[in-house]
Order: sequence, then C-alpha cells, then structure tokens
Amino acid sequence: MRVCIAQIDTTVGDFDGNVAKVLDALSRLGAGPGDVVVFPELTLTGYPPLDLLERPSFVEANLRALDRVVASVKEPIVIVGFVEPNKTGVGKPLFNAAAVVHDGQVMGIHRKVRLPTYDVFDEARWFEPGPQPGVIAAAGQRLAVTICEDMWGIEPWRSLYRKDPVEALAAKSPDILINLSASPFHAGKQAVRAQAAQEVVRRHNLPVVYVNLVGGNDGIVFDGGSFVLSKDGGVVARVPSFQEVLASVSTDSPGQGIEEPEDLVLSVIAALCLGLRDFLGKLGLKKVVVGLSGGIDSAVVAALAAKALQPEAVTCVSMPSRYTSEETRRDAATIARNLGVTFLEVPIDPMFDAYLTSLAQAFSERPGGVTEENLQARIRGAILMAISNRTGALVLNTGNKS
Repeated sequence: MRVCIAQIDTTVGDFDGNVAKVLDALSRLGAGPGDVVVFPELTLTGYPPLDLLERPSFVEANLRALDRVVASVKEPIVIVGFVEPNKTGVGKPLFNAAAVVHDGQVMGIHRKVRLPTYDVFDEARWFEPGPQPGVIAAAGQRLAVTICEDMWGIEPWRSLYRKDPVEALAAKSPDILINLSASPFHAGKQAVRAQAAQEVVRRHNLPVVYVNLVGGNDGIVFDGGSFVLSKDGGVVARVPSFQEVLASVSTDSPGQGIEEPEDLVLSVIAALCLGLRDFLGKLGLKKVVVGLSGGIDSAVVAALAAKALQPEAVTCVSMPSRYTSEETRRDAATIARNLGVTFLEVPIDPMFDAYLTSLAQAFSERPGGVTEENLQARIRGAILMAISNRTGALVLNTGNKS
C-alpha cells in the first residue's frame, strides 16, 4: 500500500485556508488509485477549536469545508479530520471525527473514542465519545482509522479509559492502522509516540501510519514528526519535525531499526521558534520588540526571535537606569550587534525621578527597596508597550527563568 503523509499546519477557524492546504497537498502529492492520503486530526477546523465549537455557524462552516474536499477527491483514498454533529440525540452535540473519502463520497467515518481531559485537553467538554469503531473499506483496502488518543495503549494512558478502540479494530482484520493526531510537543515526546505505535505493532501485527499536526496555535506547539512503522515495528519512514511535509511511503518497504534519540535541546529551540513564528503569522503580525538588559534571560529571547523571524523583524531596547552597570550596557549593545537586530537605548532615569518626586509625600520617610525596583520594571514595561503600540510590534516577555 502506498501511503501519503500530509503533515500540514492548519489554523483554527480558517476554513478556506485549511481546505486550500488540503487541496494543494493532494495536487502536489499526485496520489493515484488505491493510494491513501492521511491528514492530521481536525484538519478542517484546526486544533484546538475550543469554545468555537459552541457556535452553530462554526460547525456548519466545517461541514461545508468537508463537502468541498469530498467533491474534489477522485482516485485516492483521503482521510481528513472534521467535526461531526451528533444526531443520536444522546450525549454531547458533536463528535471529533475523521472522514474516509474516495471517488467523491464519504466511505466511512471514525469518531474518536478516547477523549482526553488532562493537561491542555478538555475534549469531553464538547465531544461525545464515539461508539465501538469498525474497519472502513475503501478501494479494496481495509482501514483501521483512529484519532490521536485512541492509539495510546501504553501506561499511564491505557488506565484512563474503559474502551480500547485498537483492540476492537484489530479483531476485524484490517490491513493497516492509521492515526490522525494533534499531539502537542514536549521534550522527549517523539520517543513516547513511537513507543505507543510500536505497542500496537507488537500486540496486533499491523503496520501503523501516524500523521501529526505541525505548527503553533495560541499557546500550544505541535511538532509533527509523522512516521510509518512496518509490521515488525521498524521505522519505514519518519518525516522531519517542526515543518510542513508531504511524503509518499510504501508500507511494504522494510522497516529500519529504532532511531537515534532526538536532541532535546535542539527540539526545544525548534519548538520555541515555530511557536513564535506561527503565533505572529496567524495574527498577521510581522515584528517583535524585546527589552534587552544584557543578562541571560533577555539574550536568549532575543536570539530565539532573531532565529525564528529574521533579525530585521526584531527590535531590542536597552533601558538603563542609574543602577545599571556599564558592563551590562555594553553587553546589551554587543548582543544586539551580534544578532544583527535593531537596537535602541532609552534611559529611564528621567521617568524614574518623576515618579519619585510625585510619590515623595506618599512614600514619606519609609526606606527604599522593592517598591523602587518595581517602579523601574513598570517603567520599562510602559516603554516597550508604547513602542509596540506605535510600531505594531509584539512585545516578547523575557521572564523565562522567573
């Protein structure tokens, strides 16, 4: 079987944009009869849609988007994620679903069985768990389609649920197990996903296709890292993380051994850069402003911004006071010069003195200390926000250690 991985970066609520990405991927992949093209979880709505799911117009727009995809699909089998209304009249009003599309028709729908409610997830708030799943037949293929958490049969996830959709599907003799996912990044997550997929192979002797979302949506970063495992658990293919990728893979290819572990530091850097770049891009912003003290915290943020956005999109602002050492001032200027970013120095002493004068009676004879330190921090924040308001640049918080 030829499987096409469509690891794309979707935007929550951008139905036209998400459909365009699906159709562009299908065009570029050139998939033919019997090929299976797999997209990430909730392809058409973007993930996570959160309380937008409570708007009927949002759900209806998602169904119109599905209709557009269905009408465009001819020869290949295409699997896309969408939100399906629950017409049973029992339970929550929606399903987190995946449609198997072929020859202008929806051949079958899988409804996500396991709905996570931990960490960043709260899917049970909006979705009804799917019923016992069945194998979906399309173009001579028997497909066991699952969505994200459905596949996680290892601990501690296995103990969270009464139902095991993979067990139910494996009993019906599928040719392959396919998982559409929107699995957020954390350091070391790739190894955990591989472990979950290899457990499926070990227990059920099925090849596994895992297609994960990539990109940043609000405060969540999805790293992609989609892969295909052979029946023996070897890695047939793994596509690059932190970028959109289209790839075609034969599930009959021999699997390789277990991969080398990912570099955790490099993966964290890549995740931060992707999250920052996507956050700005999806809001229509192009520039950032960073308060640069010369210390480690702000230097790291400035370096990440320059790497993610290019130096010309970054303005660094040094805001020294009478307490700032000359060494620190020089360090701030040197960091900005090395990064190639715009550098401004705005001394805050005049503003700080104005505050102290205005507050002299209120402060009376009380000794100075934390209050004065906090005043300086607030002045610096006001300066950065003023630059942001005037230039349209987003202020980046540099308190990554505190």
